[in-house]
Amino acid sequence: MADPKAKASILEATGWDASMPSKVLSNGAGITLEHLNTVFTALGLVVTTKGYMDYLAKGNVIGSNCHCAREGFGECGGR
Repeated sequence: MADPKAKASILEATGWDASMPSKVLSNGAGITLEHLNTVFTALGLVVTTKGYMDYLAKGNVIGSNCHCAREGFGECGGR
C-alpha cells in the first residue's frame, strides 16, 4: 500500500499481519465478509446505492442551476 497511515489503520482495525494488505492486493488472499466493513471503515469509505448517488447528483445539479440560490435569495420559490 502506498499510504502508510492507511495501512496502519487497516492493520490495527483488522488485527492482520503486516504482510496481509500486500497479499490482498496481489490476489494472494481475499478479504472475508467479517473484515470487509472494517477495512472500508479504516479507509474512510462507505458503501451506498447507485440510486442514492444519482439522487445526490440530481440535487447538486438543481442547486447549482437555481437562480434564486445563486443570487442569495434562498431556495427556489422562496422569493
